[in-house]
Amino acid sequence: MRKLLSVVFLVFGFAVQAQQPPSEAEIARILGEIETLPGMRESLMRSGFEGENLDVALEQIGIILGDREIAAHLAQRILAAGRGDWATAQAAQGLIRPLLDRGMSHLSPRELSYFYQVEQTVLNAMPKRDCGRAFQNRIAPDVLAQRTARVAARLNTPALREYYRIQYRAAKYGVTRSAKPLSQALRTRVTARLKAELETAAEARPNGRALMRTMADTDRATVSAACEAGRFFLDVVMQIEPRARHEILLVLSEDT
Repeated sequence: MRKLLSVVFLVFGFAVQAQQPPSEAEIARILGEIETLPGMRESLMRSGFEGENLDVALEQIGIILGDREIAAHLAQRILAAGRGDWATAQAAQGLIRPLLDRGMSHLSPRELSYFYQVEQTVLNAMPKRDCGRAFQNRIAPDVLAQRTARVAARLNTPALREYYRIQYRAAKYGVTRSAKPLSQALRTRVTARLKAELETAAEARPNGRALMRTMADTDRATVSAACEAGRFFLDVVMQIEPRARHEILLVLSEDT
């Protein structure tokens, strides 16, 4: 889905440089029509979508970009790009992602966990080079989006529908609500629980100490080591009992 938002800039590339920029309402209207653009179906097929999953992906574009509140928010960012206001237009690397980050805290524990299960599946399926760069925050948003789309395309259709349903729910929350504030007490609990769980898991692995050292300084690690450490981290988190896991995922999802 992140990849698909790049189409927005292609559609409005001519307008950004025009003397008379489009209105917010005009941009929002065209956003709602993006799923019908020539080549959109073919673009999704190149990402690996086919059959019912292809129809579900097209439908998702229409649901998110056709939502009035989301479209209005995106239109404001696109107009900001036209004014050269990149801080507003590209905050947190993209258009939809900041909404997801802001809305995550309003998801139910089950929804938040499911979303991360899919994200974990994506990272596990990535080549180690891209996986490591993702954990190091060194992968370009469009490359990450392409890798995400290719893995999502291989999900079974019910799983893809649920992932997209949660994605839309988070984006809707992100445009209509502020992120829930997290207490210092919760952060302290999360830090202590994570430390204990990671150390216990590391002791059970021959390379556990190396994984812990890599997590302490991923910037200096090789991409392969960063990937292995990141996958280890997520694997530990996703196996923690539900209540504690939910608190950890809230902290990991915090809009920064």
